[in-house]
Amino acid sequence: MTVSAEDLLAYIAAITAHPGFRSRFDDELTTNGVRVPLTGDATLWSEALHIGRKVIWASTFGERLVDPVAGRPGGPQEVWTTAQPAITYRRQVGRDELPESFVHDPHRLELHFGQGVFGPVTQQMREYQVSGQNVLDGWLKRRTGPPSRRAVSELDRIRPERWLPAWSEELQYVLAVLWHLVELQSAQNELLDRVLMSPLVSVAELQRRNVLPVPDTARRSAPAPLQTDPIPGTEGIEAREPHAVRPLTAERSSPAGASTRPRGSRNSGATQSSRRKRQDP
Repeated sequence: MTVSAEDLLAYIAAITAHPGFRSRFDDELTTNGVRVPLTGDATLWSEALHIGRKVIWASTFGERLVDPVAGRPGGPQEVWTTAQPAITYRRQVGRDELPESFVHDPHRLELHFGQGVFGPVTQQMREYQVSGQNVLDGWLKRRTGPPSRRAVSELDRIRPERWLPAWSEELQYVLAVLWHLVELQSAQNELLDRVLMSPLVSVAELQRRNVLPVPDTARRSAPAPLQTDPIPGTEGIEAREPHAVRPLTAERSSPAGASTRPRGSRNSGATQSSRRKRQDP
């Protein structure tokens, strides 16, 4: 059986990308590196690929691992369409509103943002986290919160003063992604339990089959571009006619009366005087 890079990534996503893995291995996750149990059961492997591909598909807004036959149509619109019941924009955000937080109604399954209402939004969707960060709160903060501490330009400090219409559609897509990920969690938890009870592939077995250690060719970073490859934006630059370069200093043979003194050289007289003094015996 040939295992592609996408297969391995899908397996890892199915096993690790859910709260059940984090809660089960909370202590182990305090150390560097994620230890992924690798099943030796071909059936479980296939189930993991099916689940993991959908995790990646949803997490990338339908851009990766697209397969309409398997229920993974391409594009964010299709990710939203396949989330049922449909997540709708029930009431518009006020024209001049820009609240700083969401308010969730767990009984009506609604997400309120000022006057705006989106739904249905379950409690699991509202509380969904990645690496300990709440997804919805982070999404909103990046759009309505204060400038990042890493701002390097005054342009980075320009912030919207009101809700932008495009954000409404974008938020529906984000909520649809969360719906899919929450929907997969029970299957991921069950899969993890079954994998842990199945025969696992050990490090020794991977070494015996020459999978480990990882060869140096797989560790190297992407090769540098060849010198024959042009730098973007410089195509055809060698064929251009050279142009005259204006000298930075004034020429001695400049016409009389012409001002050749560069800007900011008010002390040129003092400089010439000091030069004469250094030349005198």
